[in-house]
Amino acid sequence: DIILKPSAFSCYNDLKWLFSRFWPLTDEALHIAQLAHAGHLSNPAPGATHYYNPRITTPYWLPACDYVATIGDHVFVRERE
Repeated sequence: DIILKPSAFSCYNDLKWLFSRFWPLTDEALHIAQLAHAGHLSNPAPGATHYYNPRITTPYWLPACDYVATIGDHVFVRERE
């Protein structure tokens, strides 16, 4: 958290530079990332601790989890307490 505070470390001052350094982003993707980072987007899978693609695998840990959400091809679950 501290390193991301405004002007704390110059390498983090410009998010566009930071993200574009590691992978190309569209302006829309960058905007969405900035909204998420600022806490302006809701969490579509609140409490999820694991995810998997059921077309590819059925994880051994799945029976110990409760369903949270499905987004696209991925199922999000949380460990039972």
